[in-house]
Amino acid sequence: DNSGASLRTDDFGGLMRFNGVVLDGGTLVTTSSADYSFSSGANVLNNVNVQGDLELLQNSATTRVRNGTDVSGTVRLAGNGRLGFEGTQTVNWDIDQTGAQNAQLTVEGSNSVVTFGPSNSVQGARIDIGSAFAIGGTRTLINQGLVSADVANVTGVRFSSIASLTNDGVIEAMTGGREQVMASVADFTNNGQINIGSG
Repeated sequence: DNSGASLRTDDFGGLMRFNGVVLDGGTLVTTSSADYSFSSGANVLNNVNVQGDLELLQNSATTRVRNGTDVSGTVRLAGNGRLGFEGTQTVNWDIDQTGAQNAQLTVEGSNSVVTFGPSNSVQGARIDIGSAFAIGGTRTLINQGLVSADVANVTGVRFSSIASLTNDGVIEAMTGGREQVMASVADFTNNGQINIGSG
């Protein structure tokens, strides 16, 4: 229970490892990614104000976010990192994926509606968006921001395993990147832009 408190990832003079933890409330101040890591377990940030970058860089680093969790910096994904959005929420973050392994941005929980807001951007080479790893059900994703496959890769950015996908923003494939809406997306509506620039 971190309600009304501030927890710094460098508080303990060594690596802070989130391993099957629900952090509830308050502020999480992230310093260097050398100061903290996430396991592949059932980590949850519940109504947490993350000051700084949220980095899921270790192999299979995993966390879910819910109930108004916000990130002031950039979410960085690598090494099969998984970030799950649980429940209905709007996200206005920068999310960057790097490396040769697939990262995942998932929608978790029955009847959840996740909106990538107008200030949200998702960029990378190998990202799966939509499918749940923890809590399934009928799930919806609305993009009002930018989803960009901006690195050459045959896997690319893939929307998959979701009941409804609506694009009100921009989906683009640039500089050899690849965007895919997989057959496991039951309903896809495009009200926005789909840009192809050498992708």
